[in-house]
Amino acid sequence: MVRLALFSLGCFATFSLVTFAEEITVQPAVTPSKYYSHAFDVMGPVSLETFECFRKTGYNTTFIRAYKRDKLTGSTDPDLVSNIRNAHAAKLGVETYIVPQPESLLSGEKVVDEITDVLSTNGITLLRVWIKVTSPNCWPNNHVKNRNLITDMARKAKASSIWVGIYTNWYDWEQIMGDWEMKDAQLWYWKMNGKGMNSSSKANFDDFFSFGGFDWPLGKTYAGDVKVCGINADVGIYPKVVEKPKNMSDNDKLEQFSSAIVEMLDESEERASTDTEN
Repeated sequence: MVRLALFSLGCFATFSLVTFAEEITVQPAVTPSKYYSHAFDVMGPVSLETFECFRKTGYNTTFIRAYKRDKLTGSTDPDLVSNIRNAHAAKLGVETYIVPQPESLLSGEKVVDEITDVLSTNGITLLRVWIKVTSPNCWPNNHVKNRNLITDMARKAKASSIWVGIYTNWYDWEQIMGDWEMKDAQLWYWKMNGKGMNSSSKANFDDFFSFGGFDWPLGKTYAGDVKVCGINADVGIYPKVVEKPKNMSDNDKLEQFSSAIVEMLDESEERASTDTEN
């Protein structure tokens, strides 16, 4: 079985053989170290060789699109499973993301169900889902409707013991959700001034300020549409350990999250050690 975590990234915007006889754990993008690691997002088919190129270039984790916005509907990305297998074979950390279709007749709960059904059928267990809340022009001018969709997704995910993350920034959040605070969700925010590294922001959290109920980010996308290993990707950073924000008075949830990650990492390392000994 493969276990991973799930992430969500505008509007309509090769197979690697993996043996699933033994359980394989693909961890979320947080590991016990005090330095930043690098991540990138992908959509469409990505070969094993390309993922290996990213790893050799210094990237640690990939965010793979799990659900895409198709006109007035939405659908599970047809490359989801093969991309996960290729990324895992390349020894990258794997997370996945959803691009919601706000105008779809499908409920947020049904969207999460569709994704988890596809993954579980292929021996993959979801640990975290990231929901992309960006591109205000792709959302209806109805804050209540938009909030209900995200709440529906989050409720279903949490009921299935899946962590929930939001990918957004302060402007997108304000335009799409209005003056609303999201509870019990992690944040991956973005800041860039255009396409390419020349329009990037700094690869740190120095420009972050709290909004929407998010007191501290788990990660940041600082450059978009960057050419790496023959494909265009958005690139970001995340700390390898969840540190206590200096300006955060109530960090109990953050500490609990960090402890849960460490426990999973310890479990994974013990399993890997046992497999090596055998």
